Amino acid sequence: FSDIQKILDMVMGDFGPDKQHTDLSRITDNRFAKTFFNLSAAMTDTKPFWDYRTYNKKFESQATIANKLSAAWYYTRNIDLRQLGVVQYALAGGSGYAHIIYNHELEDLDIIPEDPRDVIPIRPASLHTIQDSFGVIVRRERTVNWVKQKFGKRADRVVADRDASISTQADLIQSPGVSAPRSSFMQNVASTLKKKPDLKIPSVDVFYMYIDDRSRNKGGVQRYVGDWGRTEGRSYVAMNNWAYIVQPGERMFPRKRLIIFTRTAVLYDGPSIYWHGLFPIAKFTLDPAPGSWLGKITMRDLIPLQIELNKLLRDMANYHRRVGRRNTVWDKNAASRATQQRYDPA
Repeated sequence: FSDIQKILDMVMGDFGPDKQHTDLSRITDNRFAKTFFNLSAAMTDTKPFWDYRTYNKKFESQATIANKLSAAWYYTRNIDLRQLGVVQYALAGGSGYAHIIYNHELEDLDIIPEDPRDVIPIRPASLHTIQDSFGVIVRRERTVNWVKQKFGKRADRVVADRDASISTQADLIQSPGVSAPRSSFMQNVASTLKKKPDLKIPSVDVFYMYIDDRSRNKGGVQRYVGDWGRTEGRSYVAMNNWAYIVQPGERMFPRKRLIIFTRTAVLYDGPSIYWHGLFPIAKFTLDPAPGSWLGKITMRDLIPLQIELNKLLRDMANYHRRVGRRNTVWDKNAASRATQQRYDPA
């Protein structure tokens, strides 16, 4: 995991702290980023097609409609860009994850490219897929306001983990040489009061844990699983289409169990909302390797090449600069060393 952030930083042109003198060359030729984007573009430059077919002529019209709906979903929801994100995470981390969800805001299916550092498999049985694992945890950063609006009273115990505002996260500034927009007034106030200022955008890590819970209803009565309400006649009514009744002896969660939680609160604990009964996460590994869950990281081999290329270009630039501007000879008693460095830093 330690190289993933380094690879992403180098793609954005951040090669680490530059300790060279200000008058020496700082030239860079980011072939690393060019290779990264060329590879990701080549692997996603495809024309998708669907082929729903049936051998019953009565359902041929439904198959045609399914093909058209799939193509419309792919183009209107920018799924090609979502796939690009999955491939780019795979280039940087060995594997990328496509989290296929139902987006309640769009009222349609959506794909979220997940960082491999934010997906934690639970007892995987193989190295190639996540479907044979006991479970999987997906971590996502959300604002506290979003969590409270989404989960209502269940989020009363949610506590912020960090500040998500740009002014307090210098790492979000991807352009080298650009500092984060901090407020000098707030820094002075904080130093005077001997405490940190209030969080501007409090955020919290929300964990989505899908598990293959094989527990059964061992009681002698039926159980209501999911969100249920009561009518005026005091009878139970399902609040959504993934709430169901479990008879004695049947599995409590035949289509997986979903637990949504933070470090301080449980936001949801019930059945998975997806009828397919699978983990809604697809693992994409570019170069599988024996004994490695993420596989071989493609871009890691290019890190030393990019570093040496920058050094070579800077040495050449400094050499040509020295040829065009010869060294100066100073009388050490005529000027201080600071003055000499100011006129001839090299």
